[in-house]
Formats: sequence, C-alpha cells, structure tokens
Amino acid sequence: MIKIRYITTAMILSAIAASATQAEAQCFQQTYRVVYQTVYDQQQRTAFRIEYDTVYDQRQVTSYRPVWETQTRERRYTVARPIIETSVREERFTVMRPVWETSEREERYTVRRQVVETVEREETYTVMKPVTTMRTQYVDQGGFVEQRTVVPGPTRSRLTWMSSSVVVDPVTGAAIPQRAGLVWVPTQAPSRVTVNRVWQPNVVAQQVQVTELVPTQMTRKVPVQIVRYVDEEFVRKVPVRTCRMVAEERVRKIPVTTQRIVYEEKVEQFQVQVQKMVATEQTVQVPRLVEKRVPVTYTVRVPRRIAMRVPIDPCGCGGVPMYMPSAVVPQFVPQIVPQVAPQTMPLGQRQTFEKPVTPPVESDAPDLESGEGEEQTPAPSSDEEFGVTTA
Repeated sequence: MIKIRYITTAMILSAIAASATQAEAQCFQQTYRVVYQTVYDQQQRTAFRIEYDTVYDQRQVTSYRPVWETQTRERRYTVARPIIETSVREERFTVMRPVWETSEREERYTVRRQVVETVEREETYTVMKPVTTMRTQYVDQGGFVEQRTVVPGPTRSRLTWMSSSVVVDPVTGAAIPQRAGLVWVPTQAPSRVTVNRVWQPNVVAQQVQVTELVPTQMTRKVPVQIVRYVDEEFVRKVPVRTCRMVAEERVRKIPVTTQRIVYEEKVEQFQVQVQKMVATEQTVQVPRLVEKRVPVTYTVRVPRRIAMRVPIDPCGCGGVPMYMPSAVVPQFVPQIVPQVAPQTMPLGQRQTFEKPVTPPVESDAPDLESGEGEEQTPAPSSDEEFGVTTA
C-alpha cells in the first residue's frame, strides 16, 4: 500500500515538474523558494492483546480431622489410714499444800500531832503615790520646702578635629609629635536641674507637766497562825497470819491416746478423653490463569514531509508551485492497547506477561537536507488525501 502511494506521488510530481518547465520557458530568470509541508498517511497495524482466563483444576486433597473418644482406665494408689487407740496410765506427783497459822506481834508507830500557835510579824507592802514633775519634750514643727538638684548630663564620644601637638608617651615618657586629624573626644551633655519637694525638720523644746505614780514602801504588823508538829510514839498488837507449805504425794490416772498408720491399696476407675486423627479425602477446585493473545487491528497516521518549489514571479506570470521528492519523517506513534482487568492468582503460581511488539515505520524516501529559508507549515486536515496546498 505504501509503494502504491509513492508511485502516485511520483506521477503527481512529474506532472508538476512538466508544468514548471513550461512556466520557466515563458519567464526567464525565474527564482524559487522551498516550502515544506507535513502529510499524514493512514496505515493499518495489527497487534496482539493479552487476555487471561481462569481455569479450575480438580485436585484430591487429604485432610485430617480430630475425633474424641472416651476411655475408662484404672488407677491404683496407696492410702495411709490412721488408727487411734486410748489407754490409761498412773501418774504420781507431789503437791505443796498451804497451811495458815495466826500469831500476834507488837508494833510501835509514831504519830505527828499538830500544834497551832498565833504570832505577829512585820509585813512590807508597796503603795503607788502620784507625783507631778516637769519634762522637756521636743516637737518637730518643720514644713515642706523646694529643693533644687543638678543632674549631670550623659557623656558621649564625638569626633572632633584636633590640631597637631606634642604628647608624652605614658610608657617611655618620651615626647611624641601627634598629627592633626579627627579623634574621639568624650563630651558631656549640659546638666539638668530638677526641683523636688522635701520636708525640712524644725525641732522645738517644750516643757510639759507629767504626773507619774511612784511606788512607796510601807510596814505593818499582821497576826499569823503557825502550825507545829509534835511526834508521839504508840504501841499496838497486830495479828499476823503465816503460811507454811506442806508437801503431799498424790496419784492420778491419765488417758493416753496413741495413733498408728495402716496402709491400704485402693483401685479407682476414671474416664479419659483420647483424640485421634481420622483421614478424609475430598475433591477441591484449584484456580489458575491461562494466557491467550487476541489480534487487534488499529489505524495509525504516519507523518512525512514534502518540499514545494514556489516561484517568485518577477515578470507577472502566475506562480505554479513546483514539488520536490518527499521524505518520510518517522515519529513515535502511541499504540492503542486495550486495558485488561487484573486477575487474582493463586498462591505459589507464577504469572507471566508479554510486552506487545510495535511494528517499525518503514521509509523508502531519502532524507532531505534543510536549507536556508525553510519554514514549517501547520498540518493539513484529515479530509485532504495528500495534504498538498498551493501557495
């Protein structure tokens, strides 16, 4: 199909070249300019689309399920049974019995008797008497006065022009000439006066009459009762009870309990749950994906460039475009591949994919070198068969 289009294009170009030759015979010294245009040819392509089908395989699977059974078993064990026996035995012991005896004894004791006597004694007491005296008292009769305070201004360093002079080095003591120039000199701002209201004291002495209570010692006689104790000795008879312990031997019967162990063997039946695995065969369906390729035919547009010679008419003849051989310019054309929904693959099965093959674009026309004055024109509409336009 491509070769047929090339033959048709060559025939059209030969006809245009013949008409151009006749136009050159009429107009002498004719010049041309080359115009390039892009022509799209439609081609049928065939590709393969990958599709996946799910196929289920029958597989025999053996599974084991637990089955519980009840069994009766015997268990033998030894039991230690205590046997208690009671017997009586005699026990002799000594008891200390108290024997009380009463007797009399003389007891001498001292009694203190009170003797009350009245006597007089001198008592000193204090009496507060009022005494009036004159006392000097100092009173502050001052007032508020205005006091002015001078606040020195802040000191700042400023650049000042200093003339040349001779200064003394503080280290060596030698005289060193100093050149004139700008130096930083500390300058103090003018002082500021503030007025504050301050209290000014004025202490004045005054005589004040003061009455005070002065303690005065006085003496008086007061009758006082004195208690005096006199010791007197008395004798009395006191009954005394004396306890004497007498030893006696006694006999008593004591029950004695004795325990001995008797061993017996016993048999006990108990039930046990026993688990065993029972094999069961069943048929399951295992899914797997099967790949198949379906041919898909689609149409692509292959671009190619054609060159036209358009005469520049200096003598007034109608310009007829002259066509040059065209060249096919291969370009990338995206391939239309239908989308396939993803399939779920079973675990452990490999899934393979194949990349679709894009057919190459063939070109039999030679490439053209781009010359000066080349300009690109927009692509023609799809209803033009060859895309040739006359300038």
